[in-house]
Amino acid sequence: MINTIQKELNNSKRPVFLIGDGVRLSGAIEEFKNLVLNSSVPVLSSRFSQDIYSGYKNYFGFIGSHGTRYSNYILSKSDLIISLGNRLQFNKDSLTFKPIFQKKFICVDVNKKENIYPNWINIKADLKEFLPKLNLTFKDTQWFDFCVSVKNRLKEIDINNGIRKIVKILKEAEFDTIFTCDVGNNQLLLSYAYEYSGVNNRLIYSKSFGALGCSLPKAIGAYWAYKKPVICFSGDQGLMFNIQELQYLKEHKIPIKVVLLNNNASGMILDVEMRKYDFPLQTTPLDGYSAIDFKKIFKAFNLDNLEIIDITNEKLPYLPFGNECWDFVTG
Repeated sequence: MINTIQKELNNSKRPVFLIGDGVRLSGAIEEFKNLVLNSSVPVLSSRFSQDIYSGYKNYFGFIGSHGTRYSNYILSKSDLIISLGNRLQFNKDSLTFKPIFQKKFICVDVNKKENIYPNWINIKADLKEFLPKLNLTFKDTQWFDFCVSVKNRLKEIDINNGIRKIVKILKEAEFDTIFTCDVGNNQLLLSYAYEYSGVNNRLIYSKSFGALGCSLPKAIGAYWAYKKPVICFSGDQGLMFNIQELQYLKEHKIPIKVVLLNNNASGMILDVEMRKYDFPLQTTPLDGYSAIDFKKIFKAFNLDNLEIIDITNEKLPYLPFGNECWDFVTG
């Protein structure tokens, strides 16, 4: 199977590595870095694994329906996708992602049942043992240079003021600070900010568990696990779900900074309601939802570690895929 990958790489003009959280779960982060560090093969990732290789020159962001514009475009133009520990759970009926299934894939995963498509090469392997056996010889820089130009052309298009404010916080954080986020639009804004900031701090998502209000409890767990400073990003509704945890912060004097991305709405639920019903139900101040004065709440707990970013009027980026990006790339 090693020879298969090498042969396909030699025949490829536009290869990419697409990593998933399986790289982390297999304990193969250093093995992956050693493999690609001096390579000209672009690296893409899932959103939940964007902190594995962030900040390196050949990392070009995270893909998906909420991925960065240049990452999706690079994926659409590749001719070989080497997937490492990524479940590849694209929507098979999506008009934008459907063409991806027709590309040449090499999928390396410990669970072979994750990725079964007739035109794909599926390799069942533990990445910790498998990656050191690979030897990259792909040195064609033309494709790499094209990816750099695409990223430079598109990276500023989808940044709004909320993202800029988060980027500032991320860049000012200590190098070993851990970031946690909640479920909702706040985590999507944090994803973009993390990518644009170029930092490589540990970033902890809830992934598919999707528990609203999970960021503050995760931040507490992350502190006790690593004994490092933690910045907890949360939305207004998410923070209200577990507001009792503030008592724990006060009692144990844990160095967790809380950044509240406040849009005074149940933003992600509102998005679904508007798409499905064309009107909100109980998700905005106009129809029944209201956020509390969080500054007074923190003061009541005798805490001063809250920073509020108003994202009321900040829209999530609309991210066209594939050829829809062409006008932006060519100018």
